Amino acid sequence: GSFRWLETGEGLIAFERRAEKERAIIVINNGPTSQKFVLAGNGAAAYEAIDGQRLELFDGTLEIELHPYSVKIFLTK
Repeated sequence: GSFRWLETGEGLIAFERRAEKERAIIVINNGPTSQKFVLAGNGAAAYEAIDGQRLELFDGTLEIELHPYSVKIFLTK
């Protein structure tokens, strides 16, 4: 598999892990205010890893809001 850091705004940490046909994106809000992160995709559906909710990518992107001191994990196949 592979690992790469993703570009984020201040207060966010994001990285991607890939293994064969699966992709995981982890976004961490390490600050005291809500932050937005734009997830770029290749048209594949994304799922929240914790609750399995399917997320639709519009024009190849998805804008995600993270609450203070929170983490989101997304999976694509």
